Amino acid sequence: DQSPLYSQIRLSEPWDSPHNAQFHETWPYPFRCPAQETKQKQVAYLAVIDTHTLWPGTACRSLRECVDGTSRTILVIEVAASGTHWMQPRDLELAEVSGVINGDMAKSISSQHVGGAHVVLADGAVRFLDTSTTESTIQSLRLIDDGQPNNF
Repeated sequence: DQSPLYSQIRLSEPWDSPHNAQFHETWPYPFRCPAQETKQKQVAYLAVIDTHTLWPGTACRSLRECVDGTSRTILVIEVAASGTHWMQPRDLELAEVSGVINGDMAKSISSQHVGGAHVVLADGAVRFLDTSTTESTIQSLRLIDDGQPNNF
């Protein structure tokens, strides 16, 4: 739905180049959570990057590499205070991410929702993880190949 905007952005230039800066005040709906209460143009959804996630760096993995199963592996997390402008190419390193729901709002699965936050699984399902979700379950969901069962 954002093709007109996307076609104007110069992907060959940095996100904050003079040309691309003219789009900074635009804030496409898919990048924000409806419950987000901020005037800053921060994304609400980030990938978790590590050699054992679906995002090993600048590329992505095939879903076939998701040994633990696509319904048991996180693709994207909700982050309430990401501090990341919607155009900025930045995600979170696995080592940075807190294992607590709604912990450090800039570095955890977090939201403005009462009681938890959303994640997108590799199979495309959106799940609400409540604050009682254990750290070991969160860790297991973030990894593609730990072989640990997770019941959530």
